[in-house]
Amino acid sequence: MFMLLEQRDTISRSIASEEVLITTIESTIERLEEAAQSIENNKQEVDHSKVQLNNIVIDSSLWRGSQQRTYKEHIEMYVEDTQTVIGHIQDIQDTINAELQKRRDQLLTAQNNLTSLETSLESLNTEIQQQRSADNV
Repeated sequence: MFMLLEQRDTISRSIASEEVLITTIESTIERLEEAAQSIENNKQEVDHSKVQLNNIVIDSSLWRGSQQRTYKEHIEMYVEDTQTVIGHIQDIQDTINAELQKRRDQLLTAQNNLTSLETSLESLNTEIQQQRSADNV
């Protein structure tokens, strides 16, 4: 009987540990999802800026020769820079999404482990109850 009670204590501690792990993973997933949304918002803002830069129309009558060329070059440089920033943001999004998938997989494993431990605990409790009943007879 003592060994069964020891096993029950061990499983109970394992259940508590697994519940803490699940809570931690869920919290991490929540923060990653918030970060993913924030990054997506930033990407959209930068993309919007790029579109605005691409849509700038230069009225030739307001410019003279080299100033107009320089202005166009600056606009093109800004468009290229925004495209570079968008690329970096996409890399960050890919990293966050990979980490999210990893954490979701960890969560599923932890939940399965918890279910297995709970099933083992129920079985062990039944066995303890049966042994106590047999000892009382």
